[in-house]
Amino acid sequence: MIDVIPFLLIAAVFWFLLIKPQMDEKRVQEELVQSLAKDDMVVTASGIHGQIAQVMADTILLDIGGKNRITLEKASVVRRVDGPTSK
Repeated sequence: MIDVIPFLLIAAVFWFLLIKPQMDEKRVQEELVQSLAKDDMVVTASGIHGQIAQVMADTILLDIGGKNRITLEKASVVRRVDGPTSK
């Protein structure tokens, strides 16, 4: 029984330092993706700043300035920007 305690401690440390933070980050990303709406200012994983022109099932149409619009996967959005972005 005493031999099992170190393994349980290692498993607990592994859980709290690696698995739990990763699960929390995934949950926050999923909530962001689900809450995307037209006219939100966002930044993508590749660093593109823009305003959402249209939200579809799995994709968004992103207005990146002028008459330029690109279609991206919703999952590529990493954060919402409160202020104006540089277009």
